[in-house]
Amino acid sequence: MKNCPLLFLTIFTSLYLPAQNSVLWTDSMVVASTPLPVTSPRISLLKDGTPLVTWGTSGNPMQIWCARFENG
Repeated sequence: MKNCPLLFLTIFTSLYLPAQNSVLWTDSMVVASTPLPVTSPRISLLKDGTPLVTWGTSGNPMQIWCARFENG
């Protein structure tokens, strides 16, 4: 798990791409998507160590979408 923060940081920065509207996990699997580009992505770790990603959309920046990633 020591390398995970670096992977999560990569996901975090990728959300700032102009046309990006998906949250990507590993190299190709899309685990969550929105109809509009995302805004204000935030990544936090839960107590059990799994990451939680939240974001809004350009059409409704106050709406929060969440994705929880689990190993396995």
